Amino acid sequence: MEATGINIGYLLVQILCLGGFLLLVGGAAVLLARYMGRILRKTENEAQGDLLMTAVVGPDGVLVPAGLLAGSQQVEIRQQYGRLLLVPLAESPEEKEDDTP
Repeated sequence: MEATGINIGYLLVQILCLGGFLLLVGGAAVLLARYMGRILRKTENEAQGDLLMTAVVGPDGVLVPAGLLAGSQQVEIRQQYGRLLLVPLAESPEEKEDDTP
């Protein structure tokens, strides 16, 4: 009878150790998932940017004020995830090619 009690006690200690380890790993996975979710939401909110103005689309398109283009002579127009993105260029691609030795 005493040997059975020792074996059951040893089995309970093993179960508690293994269960504690699984709870620790599972808890760490949940915390990591929540942290990554916050980072992804923050990145998505920053990517949306601030609303600067609204414009009416005419038959020729939309006029963007030069002040919003940071003094650039050219802009890249990209389409990403169903949105249009205007990227002001510091200098034109032709000027970059001419400057290379």
